[in-house]
Amino acid sequence: IYIIILTVLSLLPAKIAVASGYGDKWEHFVAYCALSCLARTSFRKTNVFKIWLVCSAYGGVLELLQHFSPGRCMDFLDFGVNTIGALSCFFIKTRINR
Repeated sequence: IYIIILTVLSLLPAKIAVASGYGDKWEHFVAYCALSCLARTSFRKTNVFKIWLVCSAYGGVLELLQHFSPGRCMDFLDFGVNTIGALSCFFIKTRINR
């Protein structure tokens, strides 16, 4: 369900895009940190590098698809923040599990 929501929110046309008011980069960071944490919780036996790679690739694909959404464009900085957000989950989980 989260992937569907993330996809829809990422590909909405610019005129009706939803914003939290905290800034674009912060929204990307939180969204991909949550995605990565959900994936890690759901696939406990999967290598964390693979989870990070899939979450980061998913963020990249959505950035590319924004090219086809009216009023939106792909942003390499957003992709970078998505990747950092996905990576940050593993540091959070490591601290929690200790």
